[in-house]
Amino acid sequence: MNREEFIANIREHQPDLLAETYLAADTVTAFPNPVDYASFKTRVHQQLVGVESLSIVGTGNWRFSLNPDKDLKEFDGTSDIDIAVVSSEQFNQTWEELRRVHRSRWYTFPHAIREKIRRNAEDVYAGFITPMWIPGDPCELRYRFKTILNQLRDESVQFKPIKMLFFKNEVEAIDYYKRGFLLAKKKVERDEI
Repeated sequence: MNREEFIANIREHQPDLLAETYLAADTVTAFPNPVDYASFKTRVHQQLVGVESLSIVGTGNWRFSLNPDKDLKEFDGTSDIDIAVVSSEQFNQTWEELRRVHRSRWYTFPHAIREKIRRNAEDVYAGFITPMWIPGDPCELRYRFKTILNQLRDESVQFKPIKMLFFKNEVEAIDYYKRGFLLAKKKVERDEI
């Protein structure tokens, strides 16, 4: 799909339908071969417990960035691989660890870290989280998570950096990515793209 076709899709379809369709895709920009994509997804499944579904998202899926500041930048050699994992188990485990750290160390953190935790709380409320938000060392959960990300960063993804979010459920994942398509749709309608 080229840029003009992508813009036409944004113009013609509802943002939630676009998000749902891309999340369910059998091929993505980073893995145009469905067998290779399925193999990568299997590798991710094997690293995590309680995965209900997962998808490569962002430019690695739909090819063009929905970040309002990137003007539909195309997936390229500088792009990373973003993964959305629907797993209430991983979401809850990470949330519990973040809460444990919060309860035991809140007043020891500098103001900037406390503000970052407050901002992350809005994201948790919206149904997504990552162990990368857990502050302080040592943090076994964050360490294991980073190890998984590093193991996934191999030749199959051209050694691109891997990022991953855990979503409470499928509804929250669709809602999160719908926002990006909604912002892009507004820019398309105003002829800003």
